Amino acid sequence: MKTYKVIQLNLVFLYALLGILTLMGAFVAYQGFMRSEAPAAVSLFEIVWLAILAWIWFFYLRIPVGITWRDDGVLEFKSPIRTVEVPVADIIAIKAVPLSWGFIKIVYNGGSLKLLNQITGLFELIGAVKAANPRVEITGC
Repeated sequence: MKTYKVIQLNLVFLYALLGILTLMGAFVAYQGFMRSEAPAAVSLFEIVWLAILAWIWFFYLRIPVGITWRDDGVLEFKSPIRTVEVPVADIIAIKAVPLSWGFIKIVYNGGSLKLLNQITGLFELIGAVKAANPRVEITGC
């Protein structure tokens, strides 16, 4: 069993940036509630801002921060809110995501995952996947 992890400094930067954006959104919403002319009115901008922030948080919390190659030939992708198990034989493609620098997309039978490409041993992992499953298409990595 071998484990690969996202570099911790990247996670600190990512979640700190999301936290700052969330605090800004909360501050704007608070200012909207404290307006003297309509204290309970929330503008469309504030609703859209908070909805976008919720979607961004959901997107980034689903990105795996650790990958474990188990002895039974299954890759286990662990993110803060879910764990996805993918047999190496089911992987179809590993490719860079156009216009999304820093991301890699793994396509497998039944779905796909996006990964941050700042993972320790990433090229070793891609090589091991290709060796175990020669049908895997690797592009842009």
